[in-house]
Amino acid sequence: MIFTTGQAQAYFNIFGVVYCSDPLATTLAGTIGMVMWYYETTMSVLLALNRYLILTTSKFSYAFSNNKVYGWIVGVFVSSVVMTWFTPTMVFSGVAGGYIADPHVGYLPQDDYVS
Repeated sequence: MIFTTGQAQAYFNIFGVVYCSDPLATTLAGTIGMVMWYYETTMSVLLALNRYLILTTSKFSYAFSNNKVYGWIVGVFVSSVVMTWFTPTMVFSGVAGGYIADPHVGYLPQDDYVS
């Protein structure tokens, strides 16, 4: 996530890269950012669940013991890749200067009530 929010966006902004000039790089960086966003948010929820189970009931905390943690990590990574496969990737917008869900922000109306 840091790569796409930091280095890739900075490079794209400095050199004026938009989707039309380099579609592969902008799409690849957006896809990597989406995978890492899904991964980081899901791992944060699992970490909170882990801490909760350890503090409340030790009966269920075995799910995070020893080498089972690596299974959780791999499972979350696979689910992040699958989620990214089935959702539209974020598109870099030179107008907004970053990755956004709507590639037309700033020059096309968002809905009927915006002029």
